[in-house]
Amino acid sequence: MERKLNVGERLLWTEGRHSWAIAVGMTLQGETTVEEFQVAIRKTRQKHTLMGVRIALDKRKDPWFVSEGVPDCPIRIVNRQSDGGHKLL
Repeated sequence: MERKLNVGERLLWTEGRHSWAIAVGMTLQGETTVEEFQVAIRKTRQKHTLMGVRIALDKRKDPWFVSEGVPDCPIRIVNRQSDGGHKLL
């Protein structure tokens, strides 16, 4: 994918001065693996293309969404220490 940012996206883009991240917390029952999460994230990225892009500047310094060179989403597993600790996030 390669396309210019639209007007609304340019307003949200801070010219690289700030980064955006999304953290998701969940409670799971049963067993799963990090690899299964990575597969699920890859499938979600295929459906929601903006999850799999980065912003690159062209020769005129205009920002573009590009899908090359985008790393995998990092996954960090944190075991809950108590029944209420996860609500502090």
